[in-house]
Amino acid sequence: LRSFSADDIKVKANEKYKAKNYEDAIRLYSHAIELDPTSPTFYTNRAAALMMLKRPKDALDDCQRALVLDPTSTKALLRGAKCNFSLGNLSEADRWYTRVLHADPNNKQAITEYHQLQQVQDSIKQAESYLQNGQYFLAANLIDRASSFLDE
Repeated sequence: LRSFSADDIKVKANEKYKAKNYEDAIRLYSHAIELDPTSPTFYTNRAAALMMLKRPKDALDDCQRALVLDPTSTKALLRGAKCNFSLGNLSEADRWYTRVLHADPNNKQAITEYHQLQQVQDSIKQAESYLQNGQYFLAANLIDRASSFLDE
């Protein structure tokens, strides 16, 4: 791999990702980052592979690094929003989705995921109300439904 450029390695990493070989993709993206730590694409791509392995905290770290390099990266913002959502950081997810939609108001994925986030937030508020009224079964059902979005 030493004679390859960072972009050459990214191409190989993308092939591994497409083949669902996420561990190798992560290893290759990491090598590309070692060769060129200034490319936000390498971080956002590695974040995608980390997300596929259910490692949202590590993926979020990469999204944040990508945003330092390119504060307008819609990919980094969208993936970071999804990571926050997955981690249960709902107010942070809301903030990140808002940034995506501010930059790209017609982003279908962001619109869909933001709507899901709002459903979860609404369910939690309703569940809190049920709990205060002693309606524990209804509250539990809403929490189960809300948590199913976090598992996706």
